[in-house]
Amino acid sequence: MVRFGAWKNVTFPDLRSALRTAKVRHRGVRRKSEGGIDITLRNVSDQDKARETILRELPDLELTDVEGDTPDRVLAHLSQRAKDELSEFALEQNITALRNRIDELGVAEPVVQRQGDRRIVVQLPGVQDTARAKRILGRTATLEMMLVDEEHNVDSAVSGSPPPGSRIFHMRDGRPILLKNRVIYSGDNIVDAAASIDTQTGGPIVSITLDAAGARINQRVTGKNIGKRMAVLYIETRSKIKTDAQGRPKKGPQGRVLRTSQRVEDVITAPVIRDQLGKRFQIEGLDSVTEGQDLALMLRAGSLAAPVEIIEERTVGPSLGQANISQGFRSVVIGFALVLIFMLIYYRTFGLFANAGVGVESGTDGRRFICVSGDTNPPGRCWHRAARGYGSRCQRFNI
Repeated sequence: MVRFGAWKNVTFPDLRSALRTAKVRHRGVRRKSEGGIDITLRNVSDQDKARETILRELPDLELTDVEGDTPDRVLAHLSQRAKDELSEFALEQNITALRNRIDELGVAEPVVQRQGDRRIVVQLPGVQDTARAKRILGRTATLEMMLVDEEHNVDSAVSGSPPPGSRIFHMRDGRPILLKNRVIYSGDNIVDAAASIDTQTGGPIVSITLDAAGARINQRVTGKNIGKRMAVLYIETRSKIKTDAQGRPKKGPQGRVLRTSQRVEDVITAPVIRDQLGKRFQIEGLDSVTEGQDLALMLRAGSLAAPVEIIEERTVGPSLGQANISQGFRSVVIGFALVLIFMLIYYRTFGLFANAGVGVESGTDGRRFICVSGDTNPPGRCWHRAARGYGSRCQRFNI
């Protein structure tokens, strides 16, 4: 199921731009659950103008009636058509991203196919490290580059409220850090990523290569902010099992374990910009080499458009093929014995001779034996057909 969070970066700038063009001043635009938007206006008289602007400039949004006497608020939500299109886009993009990630794992002849409206089936023949494969497939990690807000005190923001245009995040060691809301560029601008070891510090690093648009943005922003800090924000959506008061997993109507998505955001590093950067740079501050390798793999393969959950896992080993062989052999023996019994009961003496001939036929050409024993009597014709069917079944069985 698609969680409607990816649309925020697309709809919010368009909405703010449309309101600014229409000269509608507002105190803030907040995102609500399942595709809702709450706009708080500065002037009550601008409500009609704001509603007209939304309907005209943003056809994917529909207006919602506000409960109570709140003329300074405008509520809107994504239309059902927009939600369906977003779900379709997210599913197709997830399939592409999963294929890219599997290619990076080096699995031979994988299968990634859509099943219904919300599910994706992935088959990984011959995969060795299943734990890493599950971790890579299910993670929705990405990066965002943001400038550190050094004009305001982070301790004051933590004890009170962050200043407009900034948010409080945390470093991996728990220290708070104040970042500006504006995202300079994200993982979508990354075309290549490679994990390695820093020869000077001995710690893991990831070398990043940006596309042309990302390189221009990086060059312009870092050139104007030399001496300031730029943070690398790591964003990951993790799946968590819902539990009751006793800590037991909650289950739905069909017995499935209920899960919830948890968004984790932490700052990997926030170095000082020493010089103007271009299309290549390095990320430090990673916990381990494995984390660097996984992060580089996901950045190369592309981020998932929506969180995914592994709802069913099956391991098919070589024992399944041996089981099929044993069952096939058993069915042939049982069928063969039933035919022998039928021939003996129905044809009696001739059936006895025919059964005896089958014993010889098992080591010789069946059709030649039947010709010798006579193909004009009913038992002979019966075994002639049985021999043909038996030979055909064995051929398919070997294939």
